[in-house]
Amino acid sequence: MKSAITDRLRSFISKLGSSPDEEILRRKPPEKVSADETAEHFNKSKASGSGSEKGPFLFDALRDTVDGVSGSAEKAAESAEKSFKGRTLESLGAKVVDSDEKVLRFSNKRLVVLTSMVVVTIIVVFYSFTTWSVGYTSSEEFCTSCHEMMGAYQAWKTSSHYKNDSGVVATCADCHLPTDMISKIKVKIITGTRDSFVHYLGNPEDLDFKELAIKARENISDASCVQCHKNPFPVNLSKGGFIAHRAVERGANKKCVDCHQNLVHTRNL
Repeated sequence: MKSAITDRLRSFISKLGSSPDEEILRRKPPEKVSADETAEHFNKSKASGSGSEKGPFLFDALRDTVDGVSGSAEKAAESAEKSFKGRTLESLGAKVVDSDEKVLRFSNKRLVVLTSMVVVTIIVVFYSFTTWSVGYTSSEEFCTSCHEMMGAYQAWKTSSHYKNDSGVVATCADCHLPTDMISKIKVKIITGTRDSFVHYLGNPEDLDFKELAIKARENISDASCVQCHKNPFPVNLSKGGFIAHRAVERGANKKCVDCHQNLVHTRNL
């Protein structure tokens, strides 16, 4: 492109017959020749008698050509640079704001989607791990991993909560843990920390199991009982049981375990 511009300028100057301007072109690249320098050398050439009457018009055309080519080249280069940067930044998820300060504003949409995916992934992983850990630590296998629980486990295996005509089995967690997940996690953290401390740092053989049985029974809620015993008036209910259950329905301040005691863990007491 520079070669073509040079040829055009030399063609103009050869028609003018002005040697000073040829010296300018040899000294500087065509795109570096300013309009003021061209006019200055034209005046010198005119004063020395070189050139022709058409010189002013030709030099004006030459000056306009130089300025026009230089300006077009700069605009083309600037446009190409902006286009390249724009395509590159857009491929990275950025939005180019065309302004004097060249402000770059990253796309909020992609950021929101990415953030949402990360948050959802964390929630799913946390919920899955919590559900699995609560389920596993509530199993009979986990409860009996401590030898001090074997007496309670053997008593449960021979009780009506394990062996009955209906085939329904009430597990450790069904009776000894709350029914809602938040309360269940809270109780497991408290009792789990306490039991682990006694098992690893204390002496389990010195535990008072009768006192522990009373505390455990007090912590059993009616909501745990009615998970299985949904009908308070079964067909084989005794007269005393009918009167008691009717009183509870009418607002008597009684819990299930106040009357139904020692149904499961009796052999280890």
